[in-house]
Amino acid sequence: MMPAGPRQRGAEISGCRGRPSRLFVFASAHAQGFFSSLGRLVKKPFSTLTAGLVVAVALSLPTVLYVLVDNARLLSSGFVDSNQVTIFLRPAVSDVKAESIAGGLLKRPEIMSVRLITKAQALDEFKQYSGFSAAIGILDQNPLPALIQFDSRSELDPDQLARLSRDLERMSEVDFVQFDLQWIRRLRGIMEFVERGVEMLSLLLGVGVVFVVSNTIRLELRTRHEEIVIARLLGATNAFIRRPFLYSGFWYGLVGGILAAALVTLILASFEEPIRHLSSLYDADYQLSHLGLYRMIGLCAVSSLLGIAGAWMVLFDQLRKMHPHR
Repeated sequence: MMPAGPRQRGAEISGCRGRPSRLFVFASAHAQGFFSSLGRLVKKPFSTLTAGLVVAVALSLPTVLYVLVDNARLLSSGFVDSNQVTIFLRPAVSDVKAESIAGGLLKRPEIMSVRLITKAQALDEFKQYSGFSAAIGILDQNPLPALIQFDSRSELDPDQLARLSRDLERMSEVDFVQFDLQWIRRLRGIMEFVERGVEMLSLLLGVGVVFVVSNTIRLELRTRHEEIVIARLLGATNAFIRRPFLYSGFWYGLVGGILAAALVTLILASFEEPIRHLSSLYDADYQLSHLGLYRMIGLCAVSSLLGIAGAWMVLFDQLRKMHPHR
C-alpha cells in the first residue's frame, strides 16, 4: 500500500478543518437570529410588553391556583396523614387495665405512638373545656371512661386503618373506636377534584398562550412580507427565514413568563395577611408557601416553550402558503 502523498494529506487536513467551520456557521446563524429578534423587540417595547402581559395574565391564573392548591395539600396532609384513632374503653375498665391495653397496642407494628387518658384526666379536660365544671362537681362518681389515642404509621391508607379499627372494636374492654374515615375520604376527593380542575385550566390557558404568540408572529410576518420575498429571491431557505421568528416567539414567551412570575409573587403577597389572620383564629402559625426560585425558572421555561410552539405553528402554515415547494 502506497504512503499518502502531500496532496492527499493536505486534503485530509483541510477536510478536518472544514468540519468546525460548518459548526461555526450553524452557531453564527443562530446567534444572528437570537440577537436580531431581540433587537427588533427592544425597538418596539410597547407591543412587546403588551404581548408579554397577555401571556403573563394567561399564565398567572393557573400558577396562583397551583400554588394555593399546593399549600392546601400541605395543610391538609397534617390532618389526613396523622391517622389518629381514639379508643373509648368501657366505664368498668380500670386505669391499670387501660395502661396494660395501651402497652399492648404500642407493640403492634401498625401503631407508631400511644397516649393514654385516664378517667381523672378525661374529667379534668371535660371540666376545663365544657364549661359545666359546677354541674359535674355534683356527681358522686366520674361518669367518663378512660380512652386511648394512637397514631398509626403514615404508610397505612384509610382502608387499612378502617380494618385496624374494626379489629380493635372486637376487644371486650373496648366500647367503640372513633375514626372519621368518611371525612378523610371527602377531603381527598375534594383535593383531587380541585387539582384536576387546575390541570384542565392550565391546559386551556396554555393553548391560549400558543395562539396569542402565533397571532403576534403572524402580524410580524405580514409587516416583513417584502423582506421575506427578497430573501427567497436571494436563495434563503425556510430554516433561515424561520429562525428569527422562532426566537421572537421564545422572547415573547420568556417576557410573559417573567411578568407572570412577578404577578404571581404580588398576588400571593397580598394573601399573606388574611391567611395569617385566619390561622391566628385557630391558634396556628401557618406561613404561605410562595412560588420559589425553581418554580419561577420552570414557569419561564414552560412559557418560552409555549412561545416557540406558537411561532412554529404559524410559521409552518404561512411559509408553506408563501412557497409550498421549499
